[in-house]
Amino acid sequence: MIRSTEFLTWKDPSHWMEEMKGSRWTARVKQENTAFEQEVSECATKQKIASTAKLFESYQLQHDNECSFTIEHGATKLRITLQRGDSYLLSWPDHKERQILIGDLDTNKEGYVVYTHDISKGGEEYEVVGLSDGKELWRFNGRQHGLASDVAILGQRVYLLEAHGPLQYKWLISLDLETGKDKRIHYNELRESVSLALHRGENGCLFLVCENSDVENLFHVKSNGKLEQLSPAGTSFVPIGYARGTTEPCYFVKRGSESRWKARGKALTEMKISAVCMESSIELCVLNCGLILYRKQGERYIESASCKREAKGVTKLLGEIHIHNWSLWYGEAGYTKPVEFTFIIPGKTPVKATYTLNEGLRLDKPKDVYGGTILTGMTTSEDGEKVRWLVSKNSQRKPKGLLMIGYGAYGMTTPFETTRWRPYIEADIAVAFALVRGGGDHTQEWADKGKLQGKLQGIQDFEACIRAVQDVLDVPPKATCIFGRSAGGFLVGGTVVRNPLGDLFSAVYTEAPYVDVLQTSANGDLPLTKFEYNEFGDPSHRIADFEFLLRLSPVGGLGPEGAPGILVLCKVGLNDRQVFAYESMKWIDALRGSGTRGAPKLLYCTKGYGHHVHGKYVYKERAEDFLILCKKLLE
Repeated sequence: MIRSTEFLTWKDPSHWMEEMKGSRWTARVKQENTAFEQEVSECATKQKIASTAKLFESYQLQHDNECSFTIEHGATKLRITLQRGDSYLLSWPDHKERQILIGDLDTNKEGYVVYTHDISKGGEEYEVVGLSDGKELWRFNGRQHGLASDVAILGQRVYLLEAHGPLQYKWLISLDLETGKDKRIHYNELRESVSLALHRGENGCLFLVCENSDVENLFHVKSNGKLEQLSPAGTSFVPIGYARGTTEPCYFVKRGSESRWKARGKALTEMKISAVCMESSIELCVLNCGLILYRKQGERYIESASCKREAKGVTKLLGEIHIHNWSLWYGEAGYTKPVEFTFIIPGKTPVKATYTLNEGLRLDKPKDVYGGTILTGMTTSEDGEKVRWLVSKNSQRKPKGLLMIGYGAYGMTTPFETTRWRPYIEADIAVAFALVRGGGDHTQEWADKGKLQGKLQGIQDFEACIRAVQDVLDVPPKATCIFGRSAGGFLVGGTVVRNPLGDLFSAVYTEAPYVDVLQTSANGDLPLTKFEYNEFGDPSHRIADFEFLLRLSPVGGLGPEGAPGILVLCKVGLNDRQVFAYESMKWIDALRGSGTRGAPKLLYCTKGYGHHVHGKYVYKERAEDFLILCKKLLE
């Protein structure tokens, strides 16, 4: 296959993989899966795999119990459990056997419920289902490529995002709540590189977000379905909602490279918010009780503010805070009724918490502590930038191995959840997180520094964190593994390009890794390419982007010998529409290189799943991966 840009033409001999069909592809998938299964059989018996899978499952069920909450709205009572991949498990308290994996849901006081669920076996093409009194009324799956997972009820209308291509959401539409008919188009996004998202704000205020990397437009969706554009010059927004009893949308906006947020909407501008909050990354503000959540250097801060007094600190933690925002959307949380949280703290089971002005913040104790020692520190990257790392480990014993996790893309925060890593910690493998540039753990400027050619700085940050944690824990490279999923695959893959011999780490573990970055970024026909020009570059039109990705792309940047010193364990779903399975196949070939010796390069292509694996099968996968990595790191 010959590919062309405005300034260069080149051949891609592995292009045949991109169709992912035919006898040659089928045989290759079978070959890789067979080799992986052989490696598993040499590491453990079927009984050992099964018992380890049960261990992973028991820990996840314990986690899910702490991450479940009840939605009570008028005549409706539902149970919601946060799942992997930004999805939920929906159940009915009076019918425990009835459970549905959903993308999103909404309900009203009259007992109508609408939810979205994936109908494409992981391809992220959703349909919406309308219910009343628990009985199905209608279904709607939009055009050829379905809907986004987002859903909201305003009055007697259901608002949804319709796709014109895989993962390309271009239309804001609404349907009649009772019938699922009478489709109306409220917004049509004409820009190819912009995608849409719905945001349910406080007290029933619905927002439409138009986004291309960090450049956004924000619209207020009025109760009559008409749209009002908010601060068109803004590049970043934090939608908040209505103050109680008003219909004026409140939100924060930041323009260009400004370091401070500006408040919009009378109720928000009257609040005396701290200067440090307005210069940090704001995650949430609850108008009904003046609660504000923001982050800085990976730490989450909660403060309380009002129009009558200066803001005061409530708490801070190095972890994640998930708000149960349905009660905010329905206007049920505020001065006297609690705002509900789940605190995610490394090494502990999730902690439930509530906040009211009367009682302040109330936290439950974690049900279990398995990584009781938390270490954190700052290290210096290659260009002098200070970067934070965090470690969770067993309190009783010195770690024998290290698993270093990184992401560093799209301004998204580092997930500190360690439930899936609990068996590692219990096996004396410390689990560490690197808060590298490109991620959203600090400021917008921090995220911007890790975009485009700044991806190199993110990789250098990751390398610095690996060395720092190895020194603190006294763990050698031969007992160190790095992990990255999805866009984090570029981080770990680029780190392999710079360290192929095993002198910094000896193993790589990755899921659905984005690794064929040059080819994907040069192919505008793929679903997400045009949305990511501001993140990874546009090598078809910018020669500097082409040169950079040619040098650092995990598939193209390796030398002829590949990475002989690195064990690689890679998992990918054959139905993945975000990162196609052929990328991992190309990467495995590049890692093996022309040599016949070196550490194993293992790839498993999971059938019937997309970007995330759900259900009990995931526990078997994780058990197999764990046993392979333990054999490598603890030998």
